[in-house]
Amino acid sequence: MTSKEKDFSIEEDSKENSLKNSNDNSSHDSSPDNSQQKGNSKEDKNKQEETEVEQKSNLENQEEIDQQETEQKEKNSDENFNENSSQEEEKSPQQELEEYKDNLRRLQAEFENYRKRVTKEKSDIYRYNGFEIFEDLLPILDNYYRAVEIESDDEKVKSFLEGFKYINKQFEDLFQKHNVIPLASKGEELNPEKHQAIQSEEKEGKEERDEVAEVLQQGYAMNERTLRVASVKVTKIRTKKKGDKNE
Repeated sequence: MTSKEKDFSIEEDSKENSLKNSNDNSSHDSSPDNSQQKGNSKEDKNKQEETEVEQKSNLENQEEIDQQETEQKEKNSDENFNENSSQEEEKSPQQELEEYKDNLRRLQAEFENYRKRVTKEKSDIYRYNGFEIFEDLLPILDNYYRAVEIESDDEKVKSFLEGFKYINKQFEDLFQKHNVIPLASKGEELNPEKHQAIQSEEKEGKEERDEVAEVLQQGYAMNERTLRVASVKVTKIRTKKKGDKNE
């Protein structure tokens, strides 16, 4: 082996040894890192398990507390019921007698109210018997009065009108028999409950008032219950004010 070949061989051996040492160092350096990672993962898993155990324990404790509260409420309710029952059982004969008297008085009051209500309903049935019939009869009566008010110089027409006036008297007697009365008359003071003002006029007077000047359509009431309000023309009487230009 020549001198050059010997030097080349030595150089090659040196490179191989250097590369081997480098690989050995790299393997030694990576081994602690892997071991540390495995240790951390195991520690995290243990912490998670401890947390789950703690949460489960807290949940069981809360359920136990709720169960105890429910049992205590039921116990208190039973005690109150037993206390009330014992109080009722301990009532004296005098207390029971007073309770019977109170119940009897209430029943008597209820029966008296019932009797008065039934009596009033019966009275109203008789009192307002025929109310709807007279209510339907009013439009026919209006047309009759319009016919009676016709004026004519013909003797035959006059004789017919005289006959109508006789029928008018029969109507008045029928209404009076059943307590059906007219609600408006000329000159009386206006009453909004009985009169409906259709027309109005004003004039001066000594005192201010609204009075019926003309009955346009008569109204009627049966036993103080209104069948129909009267339609009227109203005169509004007003006093003359000082300083009026027309004075």
